Amino acid sequence: MSGWTRFGKTCQAEGLKLTKTSGGNYPRHATFGEVMTSGVHEWEVHFTSAASANGNRCMYIGVSPEGLDVEKGGHYKAGAFYIRTDDATLHGAGLEDGEQTRVGYNAIGAVVERVFQAGDRIGVKLNLDDGSLQYSKNGEPTGWGFLAGTIKGPVVGAVEMLCIGQALTLLPKATVLA
Repeated sequence: MSGWTRFGKTCQAEGLKLTKTSGGNYPRHATFGEVMTSGVHEWEVHFTSAASANGNRCMYIGVSPEGLDVEKGGHYKAGAFYIRTDDATLHGAGLEDGEQTRVGYNAIGAVVERVFQAGDRIGVKLNLDDGSLQYSKNGEPTGWGFLAGTIKGPVVGAVEMLCIGQALTLLPKATVLA
């Protein structure tokens, strides 16, 4: 997998690690990898750090059409499909505010507010042959994702970061981190 291919002036890439370094608490879009049009694609993103000032963990991980504005966010309204890292809400093209699906619940049905935390690996399995996208946490399937028939290529891997200090590191394959 190639590294970060597009990101704005508020982010800095060091190898496979991307950090939001400036710009206030506004979402900023970044993409990685080659354009995907068909087949099954898998990758992981290491949740490297939360925001430096307030520990905010809200970031978005998934796929988007190529060429969206990297100086903006909220691209789930423009063809992107994401999972939100703090509460596992699914955000996808065609969904209006309030229609997003919150999937992070515990055994008694209460919302889980700390779904992904620093140190976790967020896995993505994109199947463009059937149009589905599924997520995993630390190598274990979560059952969260977008159903077959939802996503059409071409797309690229994408994230949105919200706060200064947030960092994600690309992991091309399932990788055990010490």
